[in-house]
Amino acid sequence: MDERILVTGFRPFAKAPSTLFWGNPSEKLALSLGEMHGSRVRVEILPVDERALTQIATLVEAGPRGILMLGTDLQTSQCILELSGVDKAGQVRKSAFAHSVQQECKALGMATHSTSRLGILDDGYCMRSYERALKAAKDSAACAFVHVQSPPLANIAKQLEQVSGLFNLIAAAAWPRQGT
Repeated sequence: MDERILVTGFRPFAKAPSTLFWGNPSEKLALSLGEMHGSRVRVEILPVDERALTQIATLVEAGPRGILMLGTDLQTSQCILELSGVDKAGQVRKSAFAHSVQQECKALGMATHSTSRLGILDDGYCMRSYERALKAAKDSAACAFVHVQSPPLANIAKQLEQVSGLFNLIAAAAWPRQGT
């Protein structure tokens, strides 16, 4: 078992030229969380293609204590906690952890999204990789996916504060305090 929390982001992708010019904020946020939390985190940046599905399954099978996945939504104006992942056939897989922390995430200023949909521009790799991670984790790890705002409107500092708050919730679930 890997004692770290796995944090993922995505590389820029061609169908979203703003991510090519400004970079993918999910990548920047994942790397920032890695810098903030050091050895407690394993950061992986996923490609925006079929390899992401295989890569995330392999990473989750290594048994991280928790999983925080980040992706970019070109249509959102805020961070969105996704409550479910969906595969290419439309099969929905719910995250018990994400459902359990909805109120805390709303207090952080995030929205929640209860129905999964495949992204048009990224061919659904965000939600498909989330579904694959949930399937591989089998509820053995706290797992959540957040869609973040895309450039140029993205407020990286605000989004970092929000995803860092969710990271702390995952850390609390991954490493519960021993004794009183």
